[in-house]
Amino acid sequence: MKKLYIGVMTLVLTLFIFTSPVNSAVPNDEQILEELEFKGAALIDAVRIISELSDVNVVITPGAKEVEVTVFLRHISVKHAIETICRINNLWYRKEDTTNTYRIMTNAEYAQDLVIHRDEETKVFNLNNLNVNLAADAIGNLYGERVKRSNSGERFSTGSGGAGQSSEEGTASKNTISGELSIDQLSSLKTNGLGNNVISASQVQQLFDQQEPIYVTVAEEHNLVLIRTGDRRALEQIGKLIKELDRPVPQVLLEMKILDVLVDDNFSSVFNFDINGVSIQGKSQAPILIGNNPLANSGSFIFEYMNNYLKANIELLQKNKKVNVLSTPMILASNNRTSKLFVGEEQLLVKGYESSDTTTTTNGITTSSSGIIPLTEIEEVGNSIEITPFINMLDGTIRLNIKQENSSIRQAGANISLVNSQGEIKVLSIDTINTARLEGTIIVKDNHTIAVGGLIRETISDDQTKVPFLGDIPFLGNLFKSISDKKQRSELILLITPRLLTSPEDGEFNKNDLTREGKQLSLEDLALQCALLCR
Repeated sequence: MKKLYIGVMTLVLTLFIFTSPVNSAVPNDEQILEELEFKGAALIDAVRIISELSDVNVVITPGAKEVEVTVFLRHISVKHAIETICRINNLWYRKEDTTNTYRIMTNAEYAQDLVIHRDEETKVFNLNNLNVNLAADAIGNLYGERVKRSNSGERFSTGSGGAGQSSEEGTASKNTISGELSIDQLSSLKTNGLGNNVISASQVQQLFDQQEPIYVTVAEEHNLVLIRTGDRRALEQIGKLIKELDRPVPQVLLEMKILDVLVDDNFSSVFNFDINGVSIQGKSQAPILIGNNPLANSGSFIFEYMNNYLKANIELLQKNKKVNVLSTPMILASNNRTSKLFVGEEQLLVKGYESSDTTTTTNGITTSSSGIIPLTEIEEVGNSIEITPFINMLDGTIRLNIKQENSSIRQAGANISLVNSQGEIKVLSIDTINTARLEGTIIVKDNHTIAVGGLIRETISDDQTKVPFLGDIPFLGNLFKSISDKKQRSELILLITPRLLTSPEDGEFNKNDLTREGKQLSLEDLALQCALLCR
């Protein structure tokens, strides 16, 4: 028999150890200690001796290291020795299978560790349509402070209790307590008396039911959301939530035609339904006006659902060469997302001038000269469309926020005055841009065409008339020709046909039907309808 005496402060620790022969097939914590005695020893010293004798890793938390141990055990395994020490001192232990390490802790520390790490489960959600960051935000908004989100390059902090799963647990506190079990209640078990009573499984389960943290991280490259939590119910709810959110984003295919319609004394607007002096009675007789800032002689923002009479009116204008098709764009727009389209070119415009003075000295003679340098800018000129759709899946209507602009250059459209270094006033021309802008909100049904217009602009150009041959004679030809200002008014019309796409299959269907449907709305086919109406 081997006897060891170790002094700890004013206390005396006596350890008697008899061990059975070492068997390599037996786990270290199953080794038998023949005799073990501690008298008023600090727990930190007791577990160090047990660890050295058995090659079993034992660690204690800061809250438990000052506990004093008095015990006398005979013929007991290392595992049961640790369990007994914890039991009589109102402590808990946890064994980490991955590292074969025992952790001894207080009631409060064990309760916190239990809430954070018991039976945690990690689940990966592969999203097909929803953005992973939006999904993570939705989870955070619903579960509040429980959600611990990790961004790229960050790690989760799991608290002082450490991390890992446990397969074996021990307890020293054995009171039976009625009612719900909280962390504070569990921590106060030591004040409610010790003894041999056992905490029931239902009370421990109540502790399990406390709200546990939910760890969320995302893998943007693969569109994955990773969830780790011990709350299986919350994990199931999150799975249902993601399933509901991960649905295809509704899209709408917008077929458009931008028309420039000439306006003269006999025609005021494409929305005038008088044909050959006869007012056509029928559906949509009164166009809808929006806004309170009308342009001169133009009315306000107007839209009208496409019908046979409006089609006939447009076709008659085309037949009389009063319609110019500026562009026929198609835009595929997602719900609540703005889509933009520009058809045109970047052009260099003269926007101003500045005077430049240059002084040179040659052979002692100084000369100065002045010049004028044009200031130029590059501007986009053409047709631009900006549309934001808001899709109502219940009734199939689409609300469209539309911003459409048509611009053209007017060279030397304005003059400015410039004073040079000599004090002379120079009148110089600059380029300007004629712009027709249309903006408004409309509601249209799926596969219905709507005409948007009411924006009339006026342009002034030089109109030259001359006597043939005589007007071409140099100098004398000016006597046989005249130049006058010609005013021309035109109305910008936008025809829009939205086609709702709720799934990729809808996209295939619309792709096959685009040609057929598009022809029904084309100006060429409208001629046939017009001929039938005019019979």
